[in-house]
Amino acid sequence: MAEAFCFTEVQLRLQAETNAKAIRFGKGQQPKPRAELMKQNEKIEAIMLKHGITQDKVNKHIGGKKHYKGHCNVQLANALMHTKTQEVNTDCPHRAKHTLDKIQEMVNDDETLQNLSPKDQLL
Repeated sequence: MAEAFCFTEVQLRLQAETNAKAIRFGKGQQPKPRAELMKQNEKIEAIMLKHGITQDKVNKHIGGKKHYKGHCNVQLANALMHTKTQEVNTDCPHRAKHTLDKIQEMVNDDETLQNLSPKDQLL
């Protein structure tokens, strides 16, 4: 079972000093009143007891940052392949459609698709 955690006077003073420095240097954080820190302490303790984890782990999750991957934008090569596929395979019967290799060759040979302006590439 996790041990109970409470803020000591030193920790409260350190928190107040940190908040004061943040305000002085324009970080925009307002100092937390003692009652709010005690509520936060109770919430952390409840999480610790509920999940059976240490206070350090709870603090890591509270102060953690989310890591997002980059955007999965449509690549120009895929867009050109799709455009050419729609152009070439629309009227073909089911078994007579062109393969991806042939479509790739058609894209490479088509000068209108190779010489697109930056404005056209965005469309």
